[in-house]
Amino acid sequence: MALLPLNLETLASARGRATSALSGFTLGQKVTTVLAVIVTIVAGVVFMRYESRPNFQPLFTNLQSSDSGAVVAQLNSAKIPYKLSDGGATILVPAASVDKERVSLAEQGLPNSGTVGFTSLEKGGFTTSQFVQQVEYQQALEQQLAQTIESIQGIQAAQVDLVVPAQSDFAIGNQPATTASILVALYPGVELTAGQVQAIVHLTASATPNLSASDVTLVDNHGNVLSSPGETSLGNETAQAQQSTAYDNQLSSSIENLLSRVVGVGNSTVQVHALLNFDQQSTTTQGLQTNSQGQPITASTNQTTSSQTYTGTGSPPSGVIGASQPPPSGSGNYNSTSTNSQVTNAVGQVTKTVKQAPGQVEKTSVAVILNSDAKTKATVAQVQSLVTAAAGLNTANGDSLVVTELPFAKPNTAQASAMTAAAARRQMIEHAAEAAVLILLLLAMLFLAMRSARRPVYHEIQVSDVPRPSRMLSFEDGALTAGEQSFVPSPVTLTGAPEAVLSQVNAHVGQHPGEVARLLRSWADERNGNPA
Repeated sequence: MALLPLNLETLASARGRATSALSGFTLGQKVTTVLAVIVTIVAGVVFMRYESRPNFQPLFTNLQSSDSGAVVAQLNSAKIPYKLSDGGATILVPAASVDKERVSLAEQGLPNSGTVGFTSLEKGGFTTSQFVQQVEYQQALEQQLAQTIESIQGIQAAQVDLVVPAQSDFAIGNQPATTASILVALYPGVELTAGQVQAIVHLTASATPNLSASDVTLVDNHGNVLSSPGETSLGNETAQAQQSTAYDNQLSSSIENLLSRVVGVGNSTVQVHALLNFDQQSTTTQGLQTNSQGQPITASTNQTTSSQTYTGTGSPPSGVIGASQPPPSGSGNYNSTSTNSQVTNAVGQVTKTVKQAPGQVEKTSVAVILNSDAKTKATVAQVQSLVTAAAGLNTANGDSLVVTELPFAKPNTAQASAMTAAAARRQMIEHAAEAAVLILLLLAMLFLAMRSARRPVYHEIQVSDVPRPSRMLSFEDGALTAGEQSFVPSPVTLTGAPEAVLSQVNAHVGQHPGEVARLLRSWADERNGNPA
């Protein structure tokens, strides 16, 4: 067999052979072939669709309707695909998103009830008791919670222990509450944030029946209690410290920016320490509801009116009470009427309840240092007045302000310049190395592309497919027709060492494959004694 370059004529020849082969099929063979191709394509599409379909696993089970709706809303906002089962009580998500979504939902306080779905649970036999089933369920829940907690960034390992007291319908009084203890092993140098601590506590409480977040104890591998019942969790303390630090930095930055316009940039430094009150306070006041004139607003709720009439002859009884002599009796007729009216009014009352958010500023201390070497026209008194107004300080509430002038330390310009130059050189070298690597990659790709473009593409053909000349040609024959001369290869002079000759032969074969193929065919016919 010989190798010939792949060109349009070769493709056309291959298509012609395929067409001739198909034309030899009967109608039944053609129908069978078409059906086989269609079935293969459909099977491939179905297989690809089945393999690309995500594997859904339970995210939460035994959810209430309100919790299920809230979780679904969060999944929709995050564009996470999900499925509902058990009438909406179970939510399934792709297996790759289970742990991440549990932590994300726990940070948002969801769900308020329900159980974490299990990926696997050991099944007991028919003779398994209820106690054994409860123990296996609790172990599976602990393992599932530990696996979910370990997916949080910074946590290397986790262990969850649940204490679920036996519930009895005949018990009198309050039964013991369910509690949980969690031990997390952190990577070196990692500290859990307040949000992560709250997420772990709430996630455990939401996944365990009858477990409150206040009954969860969280400890790290260094022995630090991050959260415990009846105590402020370390996560809350960390959040309060972060809020205090953020307030101090924000206030000091604003004051320093203000002073930079007066004393110049770098000629002042400000330090702020604020005492924040994180206690939640609620104040309730009651008073009378008044109108625009300040008078109480009243409304009549009850009104009673009674009237009495007396008639008779003679004069009505009269005289002094306790007198020894009876009053003289009169003559004639008399008529008496008595009317009594009673009105009950209700006065409007107003009840106002004010809840103060935690984080109120109780006291602020500010220290300002001015560069005494800087030539500025601002005095210390002016700076004090400016800072007092900008920070909203009130000395009556315990706020304090100290402004002083001191010489600032002069920076070592030579060392700073050397460090800057070294950093610039290092950055320039890094950029040059990156550019060199990129250029080398581009050159290598260009070289491979040019080499592939110059290399001919061969495909195998049968020597019998090469057309044979009408008769055997002789190089000594001088009388050849024009058509016969086209079968004669161009004369090539081979000189040099055997290696050079071999390379020249290979080069000639690559340049004239058709002529070489016809020459080999003629030699083969001549050896076999079958001249054309």
